Amino acid sequence: MTRDELCSILKAVHAGRLVEISDWEVIDMPGGWLVTCTFYRPDRDTLEPSIGQGRAWRVGEEFSTEQVVRTAFSAVKMLVDHELLEFFKVGGERVFDPHERSTAHGETRLGAR
Repeated sequence: MTRDELCSILKAVHAGRLVEISDWEVIDMPGGWLVTCTFYRPDRDTLEPSIGQGRAWRVGEEFSTEQVVRTAFSAVKMLVDHELLEFFKVGGERVFDPHERSTAHGETRLGAR
């Protein structure tokens, strides 16, 4: 896998209407690259349009096209899951918060009601 091949594959990634990918950042590192997906989404508090950024994923020079595609899929899936946690509400109350340790792993803010 070359950097140009990686960029070409990532440029072709689309997730339809589910998430609008803005760009993929590719950072050189020994033996491969770190790739990060940026995407358009509403701000969780103001709902104003903004750009979010997922976590960095390692892609090795030894990766096949299929491995790059699967990595891109995992990156997009993780950012969609993250956004869903932020926007999921019960009775108007946000019950999960991926930025709050206690609710990021499945506990809710609802407590025993």
